[in-house]
Amino acid sequence: MDTAADRAARLGANGAGIVTTLGGYPPGFIAALATIVGCAGMRHGETLATVDPGIHPGNLNAALMARPTTTAEVARVLKLCNDAAISVVPQGGRTGLAGGAVSRPGQLILSLDRMN
Repeated sequence: MDTAADRAARLGANGAGIVTTLGGYPPGFIAALATIVGCAGMRHGETLATVDPGIHPGNLNAALMARPTTTAEVARVLKLCNDAAISVVPQGGRTGLAGGAVSRPGQLILSLDRMN
C-alpha cells in the first residue's frame, strides 16, 4: 500500500509536506518557491494532474506550477526564477487563443488563476 509518507519520500518532501526536490530544478528552488506562494500556491505531480491543460496537452509539461495571489508574490517568483535561470511560462485561462502557454520540463508555469 502506497502511503502519503511513501509518496513524500519519493518526491523529496520535507516534514511540512512541501516537495523539496523535483526533476529539472536546482537544489533549494522548490523550497524557496514554497516560501513565496505557500503549499496552496503550488501544483505538481498529482495536484497538477487535476488541472485541465486546456486546448493543448503540452500546456502542463513543466510539471511545476506556481499560483501567486498578489503582484508582490509574482515579482518574488520572477526574481527567484531569474536568479535560478528558470524560464517562466505565464498562463491565464489556457484557452489556446494565443498559443503561448505550452511549457517544457524544467520551466515554471506561472498561473494567474488566484489573482483578483
